[in-house]
Amino acid sequence: MASKRLMFLGAPGAGKGTYAGRIAPKLGIPTISTGDLIRAEIKTASALGQQFASYANKGQLVPHELVMKIVQNRLEKPDCKAGYLLDGFPRTIRQAEDLEKFSPLSLVVNIELKEEYLMEKIMGRRVCPCCNKNFNIAHIKNEKAS
Repeated sequence: MASKRLMFLGAPGAGKGTYAGRIAPKLGIPTISTGDLIRAEIKTASALGQQFASYANKGQLVPHELVMKIVQNRLEKPDCKAGYLLDGFPRTIRQAEDLEKFSPLSLVVNIELKEEYLMEKIMGRRVCPCCNKNFNIAHIKNEKAS
């Protein structure tokens, strides 16, 4: 069976993470989020994590080379052999071009949502202070298809 290398694109709040969390398990592939990778690395206080933290603490973006390094390392793990679903990566044309060199994608999905719904969803995001789980209080119901 061919490797399923997928990428979800879309504005913040469009549902990339939600759909990825539902679809990837059905396909038997992991969801890869660079934000999650970077936060995990910072939490372990590894040498790479310390580099990420130094940028985050200054409110700076992590340099391209470091982002590509952590993504490539993750995509080389055994659980990605059958494929993966990228959530929130790549964010730049350069990242997309570099990704294509070492792991070409088989499908890209662009998720679009009306701006009014995006705003409601973004403003409705919450994080539980006890378990740090994300949830949303927005209730979006559109009666007619657009």
